[in-house]
Amino acid sequence: SKAEQALRQVQTGKMATPVRQPEVKDIIARIRKGEFAGADYVLFGTLSTMQFRDSFSPLQGTSSATHQFSLDLLADFSLINTKTYEIKAAFSAQGAGNDTKILSSRGDVAPPNRAKVMRETSQSLAMNVYEQIVDQLYASDSNLARGVRQPGMPPPPMQGQQPVQQVPQATILR
Repeated sequence: SKAEQALRQVQTGKMATPVRQPEVKDIIARIRKGEFAGADYVLFGTLSTMQFRDSFSPLQGTSSATHQFSLDLLADFSLINTKTYEIKAAFSAQGAGNDTKILSSRGDVAPPNRAKVMRETSQSLAMNVYEQIVDQLYASDSNLARGVRQPGMPPPPMQGQQPVQQVPQATILR
């Protein structure tokens, strides 16, 4: 993944060979081929910016310091209708995560928790994507926006084997 490539770059100092990113027209071709059969929408995104930061700061009035490791992501997304190939929403979303350790003057070494940083970053990116999709769908098609569930809410009530309200499906490409 892009995050793993960036982590290797930070750890080794070697730059990876750039890989051509798919474009919206490539995704539409994949939809036409039937790769997303059964999906009403495809959420397609490309990573725009990824920045790792690793900083040390002395704590004023003490002999301790903080070590902060953080990751910031920015990605561009398009929500594509699989039947009409219309782009229903397009936006940029960002995510961020960090891990801060307090180090004493004895030369403590505390490696950052990279998994925590990546988890926080992906969760905040996902929440930002969700908010942007809902905002844009309410502006363009309030009927479609009503089908989007709030995070953490239970699925729609069932009537027999069918849900009372149909929730559009989306496939996320990584």
